[in-house]
Amino acid sequence: MLKLHIIIKVKKQYLHNKDLKEKVIKFANGLKSLGFSKGDKIGIILANVPEFIISFYGILKIGVVSCAIIKILKPNEIADINKNAEIKGLIINANQKIVVKKMH
Repeated sequence: MLKLHIIIKVKKQYLHNKDLKEKVIKFANGLKSLGFSKGDKIGIILANVPEFIISFYGILKIGVVSCAIIKILKPNEIADINKNAEIKGLIINANQKIVVKKMH
């Protein structure tokens, strides 16, 4: 059986699959503690950073639907996407910290 090893390079450091898995589980548990559950939709507005991958897989782990939103959109365009997709939360980068904002 083929074994897949995921390695992500982050600023001269490597995030191996064991570390990635731990971070994904921790993030998923955080989402659950905020009240997100299967079928909810969460938007991700992040650049190409490791936190995007952690967020994406953490969202999937708890059965929530992930919606990647392009960072260069205007606020009113993002608001339209949030409304039309019935997004219940956003993951954003605020002052170099990843923030999960619950909506509704």
